[in-house]
Amino acid sequence: QDYILTRHGKIVCNAPAQVITEGVRYERTARKKERKLEEPVIDEIDYVKAVTDVLFNPSVASKAACYKHYDSEVQGLTVIRPGEADAGVQTPLAGCKKAIALSVDSNPLHARIDPYQGAANAVCESMRNIASVGAVPSALTDCLCYGNPEDEGQFWEFKEGIRGLKEAAEKLLRKGTSEPVPFISGNVSFYNENEKGQAVDPSAIVACLGIISDVSKVITMQIKSAGSILLLAGERKDELGGSAYYQTKGFLGRNVPRPDFIKEKQMIYSVIDAIDKRLLRSCHDISDGGMAACIAEMILGGEADGRIGAEINLGFSPLAAWKSLFSESSGFVMEISPDNRKKVINEFQKNGIPLIDIGVTGGDSLLIRNGSEKIADLPTETLREAWTTGFRRALE
Repeated sequence: QDYILTRHGKIVCNAPAQVITEGVRYERTARKKERKLEEPVIDEIDYVKAVTDVLFNPSVASKAACYKHYDSEVQGLTVIRPGEADAGVQTPLAGCKKAIALSVDSNPLHARIDPYQGAANAVCESMRNIASVGAVPSALTDCLCYGNPEDEGQFWEFKEGIRGLKEAAEKLLRKGTSEPVPFISGNVSFYNENEKGQAVDPSAIVACLGIISDVSKVITMQIKSAGSILLLAGERKDELGGSAYYQTKGFLGRNVPRPDFIKEKQMIYSVIDAIDKRLLRSCHDISDGGMAACIAEMILGGEADGRIGAEINLGFSPLAAWKSLFSESSGFVMEISPDNRKKVINEFQKNGIPLIDIGVTGGDSLLIRNGSEKIADLPTETLREAWTTGFRRALE
């Protein structure tokens, strides 16, 4: 197709329409940013203080002070409200059996260390959050916030972020297909820097939309019953680079989480199938704050009104206890009935994912053991105070 303009019967422009309508192409030079990063040396740990500091960290603490300002009851179709689970859930029409789930994720500290892994982790976490309520990740969109593309180092960060998004979406396939989960839209914001030319952390913000076939099956993150078993999916690794725990200590670290896309996909599928078969009472993905924050949030629930505690044991891991607690390697913690233990384990074994018994629910505190040693006992009120005040205090 051609784009033709005439004046007084004379052709003054005749050009392919694509040439007229396509965007301006820039040939940018990218140069890898060299980073000198080290893992900190941490010896003695006060575990009670460490857990409360992480829960108080604004990156982990409850964001209710923000989202409570907004209407989450649009047309009365909301099923799971903000903060109640890893994703919000809404039915499209009153009385509809199907529902949609939505999550939004990013961790700029991961991307500060490695922009590729930071972007890939954002895709993985957004999809884990969708799976945690029982939905099937079906579409992605992004908001890419980066620095000056005319700077070779900052443009390299952008290219690495795009590569991370692409490869994660391609390898975390749409369940039941051999197709990638598609990015159906997105936007890019450049030149995010201060007057000295210091750019923001390369931030790939990813939203995931999920589809639920039967809304009656959705679950939240809050512990439902005393006497339940807590199961862990996802090996704990020495991956605390950019973690909320390091942030509380003033460290950045080097060992950023590096998702294994095949295991990530199989883990996500297993959670979806287990929820579809009504085998899980609650589920929460492991991300900011690690397993410690994950279980504390399961105890408290979205409204921070939880009263059922939990006891966990870190003896399953060869890592130092603090690394097992605060590593942000991907994973899930699930609450199940003791009667369903074998069924859940079999469900995950179908996809080659082992599960680990880490504890039980009950009591009125988070009791943490490392083998035979009790290393922390935090009353639910202590957890609640830290988790509900950290973000509000930052706003003040």
